[in-house]
Amino acid sequence: MLRDGQVSFDASKKSPGRGVWTHSSTQCFEKAVKTGALARGLRAPKSAQDEDVVNRLRADVALFLEKN
Repeated sequence: MLRDGQVSFDASKKSPGRGVWTHSSTQCFEKAVKTGALARGLRAPKSAQDEDVVNRLRADVALFLEKN
C-alpha cells in the first residue's frame, strides 16, 4: 500500500492509503512487479519500482504466505 509516499505491506488489510491486491502467491506478486502493475496500481511508478522497496515487499509477502 502507499501511504504518505511510502510503500509498505499491509497484512491486516485495514490501513488507510492506496492499496494493491494480488493473489496469495509469490508468482502473482512477481508478475505484478515485472509488468509494472504494482507501480500503476499504487500510482507511484518510481517508489514502487525501487529495488530496495520491491525486495522489502518481496520479503514481507513471503513471510505472510509462510504464516498463512
